[in-house]
Amino acid sequence: MIKVLENKLTSAQKDAFSIQEDSSKKDSEIWSLKSELMNIKSKLDSKISELECLKSEDISVPVVGGDSEKNISKSNNISAVLQSNDTYLSSETSKNLSQNLHTEKL
Repeated sequence: MIKVLENKLTSAQKDAFSIQEDSSKKDSEIWSLKSELMNIKSKLDSKISELECLKSEDISVPVVGGDSEKNISKSNNISAVLQSNDTYLSSETSKNLSQNLHTEKL
């Protein structure tokens, strides 16, 4: 009887150690993903600033021999690029997170 209980205790300790290792690996993956997300966000913010700057330059520079309608269409084109970029990154981030954050049954 004691031998059976000792075996069960040893098995439970091994399981607990394995679960703890898995948890540490998951924590490491989570921190890595958070770091990657921060890098992506930083790059995105930089691109948005760059596009906003270009947008304001395009709006402030009059088209020679043209009308303001051409400037408005340029502004709308840049806005469309910003919106599509934001939508793409949002969906890509969701896909990446959903792939890595699924739960495993023990």
